[in-house]
Amino acid sequence: MLWRALRVLPLLACANCALAADPADDRSIGPIDSRVTVTGARGPSTAATTTVASPALDAWQPQRLEDLTALHPSATTDVADGGLSTAIKLRGFGVTRLYADGLPDTARMFVRDLATVDAVRFLSGPQTAAYGLASPGGVVDYRLKQAVWADRSRAEVTLGSGHWRRAVVDLNRHALATASEPDAAPASTHLAARTHTPTGWAWRVVAAMQGGQSQPASLPLRQQVVLGTVLWSPLPDAQLTLALEEQRSAQPFSFGTVISNGLGATAAAPRDAEVRYDQRYVLPGGAPTLRIYQRMALTGAWATSATLHWRAALQRARVARDETLVGFWSLESPTELSGYTTTYQDRYRQWDGRVQLHWQTRLGDVPHEVTAGLDSNRSRWRFDGVQSIDGFRLSVAQPDFSTVNTAALTTTPRINHEQRREAAVWATDRMQVHERLQLSLGLRALRYHVASDRTGAGPAPVAQGQGLAGSAQLDWRLAAGLATSLAYGEGQQPNRGLTREGQFLPAERSHQLEWGARWWAPEHSLRLAAYRLVQAGVAMRDPQDRNAVVADGARRVLGWDAALQSAWGAWTWQALGNRLNSRQIVRTSATLGDAFVGVPPYSARLQATWRSAAGLQLWLAAAHTGPRFADAANTTRLAGHTLLHGGAQATLQPGLVLQLGVRNATNRRHVEGVTALDDVYAGALRQWWVTARWAL
Repeated sequence: MLWRALRVLPLLACANCALAADPADDRSIGPIDSRVTVTGARGPSTAATTTVASPALDAWQPQRLEDLTALHPSATTDVADGGLSTAIKLRGFGVTRLYADGLPDTARMFVRDLATVDAVRFLSGPQTAAYGLASPGGVVDYRLKQAVWADRSRAEVTLGSGHWRRAVVDLNRHALATASEPDAAPASTHLAARTHTPTGWAWRVVAAMQGGQSQPASLPLRQQVVLGTVLWSPLPDAQLTLALEEQRSAQPFSFGTVISNGLGATAAAPRDAEVRYDQRYVLPGGAPTLRIYQRMALTGAWATSATLHWRAALQRARVARDETLVGFWSLESPTELSGYTTTYQDRYRQWDGRVQLHWQTRLGDVPHEVTAGLDSNRSRWRFDGVQSIDGFRLSVAQPDFSTVNTAALTTTPRINHEQRREAAVWATDRMQVHERLQLSLGLRALRYHVASDRTGAGPAPVAQGQGLAGSAQLDWRLAAGLATSLAYGEGQQPNRGLTREGQFLPAERSHQLEWGARWWAPEHSLRLAAYRLVQAGVAMRDPQDRNAVVADGARRVLGWDAALQSAWGAWTWQALGNRLNSRQIVRTSATLGDAFVGVPPYSARLQATWRSAAGLQLWLAAAHTGPRFADAANTTRLAGHTLLHGGAQATLQPGLVLQLGVRNATNRRHVEGVTALDDVYAGALRQWWVTARWAL
C-alpha cells in the first residue's frame, strides 16, 4: 500500500482545477446568450469543462438533463430504469453518479427537475480526487439554486405539444443587518476569495408544477417540486444555508420498444435494425405509481482570513416509491414477447457529508492553492414486492393488454435490501511553478463496504475494499490566447462478488490520459482534447469456477472532441464534435463484440444564434448522431440520425419575455437510448412550446 501511494503521488489529481474556473475565460457555446461555457482552471488550463448556465436552461427549456447532451461535444443520451433515472454517457462511458453542489445527488430512481438548477457542469478528464467514485468519461455536477443578496422574483408559464403545461415561480427576498448593500451574488457556500460579506438573512423558494403526456408512449407526466433555501450570515465572512426540497412524480415506468429483426443475426453478418416505433409495450395510460423524493442539506462556510476558507456540508435524502408495472420481460421471437408484472414498495435513505478547507499560500516563490477534505456517504434501501415473469404473452405487431388479468397471475417474491458505506480523505494542490506553467496534483484514499440481501435471509457483505486514486495535470500557456495541457488520472468503482478463494473482488480501476489545447480571442475560441480511457478490473465469471467471479475484464476508448465558437456581428456560431473508438480489450463474455452497445463512434452539433438591437433573438441547432450497435454482440446496427431544433425569443417590455421553441422539428423517427434488442427507447417526436416569463 505504501509503495502504491509513493508511485501514484507524483502523478496525481486536480479536479480542483475545474472547480476554480475563472469566469473571465468562459466562452459561450450555446443558444441565445446561453452562457454555455468551456472552461478550465484559472489561468492557462485547458480542462474540458462545459457549463450550461441559467440563460441556456431558459432558452433550451429542457425537461431533463438528457435534453442538454446537444450542448456537449461528447455526451450521448441513455435510458435507465424505464426513464425513471437520469442516464447519459460521456466519452462512451455511462455516468454512474450525479452530484449536486459537490455532494452525491439523490441516487435512487431520480430525475432532477431543472427548475431547481442554476447551472449544470460537465467535467471531463481526471476528476477523481475531489469527486470520488466517478465514470471514466467524466462527472456531472448540478449547481442548485440558492438564496442571493437581492430582492428579485420571476414566474413563467409554458404550454406545448403533448398537452404540455408547466408553471414555475422563483421568489427571493433578503434582509441585511449591515448598512452596505452588496451585489446580487449567489449565496456563497464556497465564499471563494470574497471577504467582508454582509450579515443578515436571505431566503428563496422555487416551485414548479407540470403535466402532459410523454412522447411517443403517451404516458402521463405529472410532477411537482418545491425547493426552499434560507441563508443566514451571523458574522462577516460566515454563512449558514439550509435547503429543503420535495419532489412528487406520477410518471409511469416505460418499457420502451423492440427491434424485431435482430434475433439470429451474427457479428459476421450484422443487420440494419427494424425498430417497432408504432407499438407501445406498456399498459395503456400506465399502471398506478407514486414517487416522493425529499432532501435536506445544511451547509456552512467560514472565511477565517483572505486566504483560508472552510466549508462543511451535511445532506439527507429520502425516497418512497409505491409502483405497479405491467409490460414485457423479453423478446422471445420476432413475433412474441413474454409478459411481466410487478408491484412493490421501495424505501431509500441516503446520508452524505463533507468537511473541506481551501488554503492559498506561498512556499518560497511558488503560489499554492490547496484543497483538502473528508467525505462520508451512506445509503440503504428496502425493496419488497412480487412479480410475474412470462405469465402472459404479447404480440410484437399488435400488443393487447385487455385480456391480461394481473390478479390471476402466479407471482414470486422480489426482494432487494442493501446497505452501502463509503469514507474518503482527499487533497489537491494547484501550484504556479512558473509564470506560464501550472501543476496540479491530488490524491484520494477511499474505503467502502456493501451488504445486500436478495433472499430474505438478511444482509451479507458483497463488496469491501480500500484504495488510492487521483490524477495530475500540467498546464502551459504557450502565448497570449494559446494554452495546452496534459493530464493523467486513476479512479475506482466497487466490484461485487467473491473469488473462488472466498476473497472480495478488488475494485474496478480506470485510467485516464488526456491532452488538451485551447485558443481564444475576444470573439472566437477553440478547444481540442484527445484522450485514452481504460476501464480495467471489470467483474466477470471465473472460467475455472462458474460460481465465482474474477476482476479480469477490460475496456478502452480512444477519442477526441472539439468545441469552436465564433462571433460575427449579430451572429454567434458554435460547432461541437467528437470521434471515438471503443473496444472490449478483455471480454467479460464470449458473446461480446468490440464496440460498446449504444455508443456512436462520432457525433457533431452546429448552432447559430442571431440577436437584434431591438431584443429579438433567433437560434437554430442541428445535432447529428452516428450509427450505433443495438446489442452488445454487435450484430444489429442502428442508422445515424440528424435532429433540428430552433427557437425565437422577444423582449416585449422590461421584465417580460416571450419565447417560442421546437425540438426535433423534422419529426424524424430515431432511437434515444438502446442497450439490447428488447431494451430500446424511441426518441420524442416533434415537440413545440411557448413560454412567457416575467419579473414579479
